[in-house]
Amino acid sequence: MSLTSIHNKLNGIEPATSAALVSHSAQQAEALIREVGGTEAALLPGLRVKMLDGNALGKREHRLAETRHSTAAPLPGKTLDIYEPELGLITHSFPCEDAYTQERALLPAVLGTVEAGDVVVADRNFCTTEFLTGLGGRNAMGLIREHGQIRYRPLEAVGDAVRIEGASISEQRVQLMTDGEPGIILRRIRVELVTPERNGERIISLLTHLPVETADAQSVAALYRKRWRIEVAFLQMTVQLRCEINTLGYPRAALFGFAVAAVAFNTVAVVMAALRPHTPDIQANISTYYIANEMANMAESLDTIIDPEDWQPIREASVTVLAKWLLLLAGRAQLRKYTKHPRGQKNQHRPEKWLGKTPCLNSKVTQPAEGQKVTLKGIIRTVMLLLSVNRFSRLRWCSRLSSWRGSTSARTGGKNRLCSRIIPVNCLPFLWLFGGVGTSNIHPGTEACLLKQNSG
Repeated sequence: MSLTSIHNKLNGIEPATSAALVSHSAQQAEALIREVGGTEAALLPGLRVKMLDGNALGKREHRLAETRHSTAAPLPGKTLDIYEPELGLITHSFPCEDAYTQERALLPAVLGTVEAGDVVVADRNFCTTEFLTGLGGRNAMGLIREHGQIRYRPLEAVGDAVRIEGASISEQRVQLMTDGEPGIILRRIRVELVTPERNGERIISLLTHLPVETADAQSVAALYRKRWRIEVAFLQMTVQLRCEINTLGYPRAALFGFAVAAVAFNTVAVVMAALRPHTPDIQANISTYYIANEMANMAESLDTIIDPEDWQPIREASVTVLAKWLLLLAGRAQLRKYTKHPRGQKNQHRPEKWLGKTPCLNSKVTQPAEGQKVTLKGIIRTVMLLLSVNRFSRLRWCSRLSSWRGSTSARTGGKNRLCSRIIPVNCLPFLWLFGGVGTSNIHPGTEACLLKQNSG
């Protein structure tokens, strides 16, 4: 089969096929994870927590003829994805070829996968009356940040606030309004932060179906804070598994590439689940980055050494047999080379005083020392150094500067002159006009400041 035929096949894969591939891999992986006993602690015992978020695929290269006349980078599409933290899996994906569609337009497809007892945690972009009402109609529950456009009627005053670390939490009951008609009744959790978030907002309001008997206001707020875990999953898929291949410009091919990365992500989750009974703190100590690298390095070797028919016993093995085999291999695994290397404490940064984007030339640096004369040559010398900073790379600048004094002294009869090799060409007329610029007329503090700027 030619490479062109492979690309033509990728470009024709329907989004529904990519979505089915992710769902099928999640079903197989869930059965193995539960069989090996590798699930994580439930966030809400007795309920299945699902985190929903969208992922817009990044820009692509201008490889398609239709995109070459535009300077804007083509966007191949977006997806809505459901992540289950208890399993560590991407269980559902909802791809869309239109990169500019509103994520809310995909919510009806999401409702089709929701079952009774599910708790959907999502950001405020998914806070719509139809979605919240649809969750309630399926005996499911939602925990969604309040959007400014949603309409509701308070049924009671806001209760007394309970202070916790970094915030105060209160709640009230509200009733959604649909075209002026009363709808379902929800709890509205109001979280007032002591320190504003990065957008400057201090108050976060959450709407939820969860009854008080299942989770109080503090538990609801703590559950919403776990929503960042789906963002971590997207980061791992992007950095470790390359879910966004910038050469795949056709939307269907790009979405299928994302689906394949989601399958690989679920495979890594099975490996982590098999290791978890032997290493309880695996999430904190073992790096999924090293595991993904090991998978990538070994895949080509396995394809070369093992024939396709050799995989048949594994395909036909039952979930119980395969789980026992995974636990056996996990018990023999040498995890030393897969451990994380956390970054140490950063050194305290000492802020420097800069003027715009040029090196510092404040009065303390530029003032001459006692008894030293300021000449015109010294001023031109400083200007030449400043121009050289932006024209030459850091390595070249430092290497030339290190051999400056010795090499130029020998060629100029003992008088240090600015080496022409490190001066931009358009500055040479100035040197000729002033007959050379001596290095003894620049203040040592200015030279040290420039060296510090270029040495990092």
